[in-house]
Amino acid sequence: MREYEIVCIDDDEQFLDSLESVLPQRVTGLCEEFKCTFDFVTTPEELMEVLAAGADGGHVPAMLISDQLMPRMTGIDLIEKVKAEYPELVCILLTGHAGLDSAKYAINRHLLDQYVSKPIEDMQEFASIVANLLKRQHLDREERQRTAELAATAEALRRSNEHIRNMHAAAEQVALLAKGLKSLDFDEVVQLAVQEVPRIFHADFAVLCFPENGCPAQEATLLRRNNCPAPDCSVAARREAEEAGETSAVFVGPVPRVCENLGGRSPSVLIPLNVPCFHDDDTGRAPDRRGYLCLCALAGGAACGEAIVQYKGELVRDVLGANLANAALYQQARRRSQVDVLTGVATRRVLEEKLAAEGERAMRYGRGFCVAIADVDNFKSVNDNFGHHAGDQVLRQVAGIMREEVRTADSLARYGGDEFGWLMPETELADAVAAAERVRRRVASSCSMGGQPVTISCGVAAWTHLPGDTPACVLRRADAALYQAKRAGRNRVEVAEEAGCAPTASDAGPNTEQA
Repeated sequence: MREYEIVCIDDDEQFLDSLESVLPQRVTGLCEEFKCTFDFVTTPEELMEVLAAGADGGHVPAMLISDQLMPRMTGIDLIEKVKAEYPELVCILLTGHAGLDSAKYAINRHLLDQYVSKPIEDMQEFASIVANLLKRQHLDREERQRTAELAATAEALRRSNEHIRNMHAAAEQVALLAKGLKSLDFDEVVQLAVQEVPRIFHADFAVLCFPENGCPAQEATLLRRNNCPAPDCSVAARREAEEAGETSAVFVGPVPRVCENLGGRSPSVLIPLNVPCFHDDDTGRAPDRRGYLCLCALAGGAACGEAIVQYKGELVRDVLGANLANAALYQQARRRSQVDVLTGVATRRVLEEKLAAEGERAMRYGRGFCVAIADVDNFKSVNDNFGHHAGDQVLRQVAGIMREEVRTADSLARYGGDEFGWLMPETELADAVAAAERVRRRVASSCSMGGQPVTISCGVAAWTHLPGDTPACVLRRADAALYQAKRAGRNRVEVAEEAGCAPTASDAGPNTEQA
């Protein structure tokens, strides 16, 4: 319930006492909608003290009832002085006939709300005048409060609608970004992000960074810039990026000092990016690739408001993070399809693709190539006698030796089981045989299991340049030569001498001997 204070001033203490004995009770009885309190003073100094005390307490008296004829200052002068400081104060002047002209003057200048002749003949009528003026002021204040509340509500709605429109616009911009991020190549997604995201924020500078953290898919720090002048060392070691990566929270704040010195302008928007990573050997998940996309020098600063900038950053984080995660998983799956998990060499599919490409190149330019197929001798007995773990160890040892012997241009793959395929571009048959023989000797001298030496057999075939010769025929001839090496006693290299598509070992019929 509102409370209104009425201050009465008159130098006639007897009159003031009579007013104090009657007026408060009668006015209070007429004003049930609010509370009324009264102060009675005899001098302007006391009045100013009451007004000051009310201001210090957080409220201003609602009404001043003043006598016109007082020592040193008339009631009109006092009211004019008080109204200058408290313009909403309701003022009543008590005056005799001699002061009517002054009262009219005050009313015309909007200093006075009512004048009452003195002496007051009907105290009940005077109380009604006071109560009616207080009610009018109460209604005015209530109306102003409702108007202010409505205006505040309308402004809040306007801001809310503007915020919603900005959020919709931001969502549409990020949706367009998501449509553009259709590539499954991780590096392409990164490059698109560093080019397109700055347009959403109207940013002049951008940098995307994934510091090296032991993820097998990333051998070094990945850094992509879009006009960002910050040095590599400060980009890779930014403290806010570590904090954002731990919490996944978008950071909006001042640019680092080093960036500011190079032309960067606040605010800076730092978007954390966490991408899953897995070990190539199926031993489980490796540490996530934690990086970030940083943007600064936004056109107009954060004119749309920090909340919208934050919202955009969160949308970009979710969309870009999901696309990077998908690209990373695709990259991982592709890498696993190209690399044999056990031995670390390429898979059969990779060898066949490179063999087909080499065949096309050989036919177009008339250059030769050779293919060798190596097989671990008596591999089944290794598994039977020592277990499959020992067999895996033997395969890794043989693959390690072959990797050391192949040239950069060569392709080595696990062809299946305990077989390895070896493509040697632009290689003469004699050189290919010599290379295979080096591998055979190294395996025989350095590989063993359970005290028994491990050996390999190898078949080598060359492209003949004859009509009808194909990469598949070369592969079949190398496989047939491998079969010859097995039949000839193992631990040897055999050469496929006849042209054409020789039958493979499986085509030649069942082999009753142990491979």
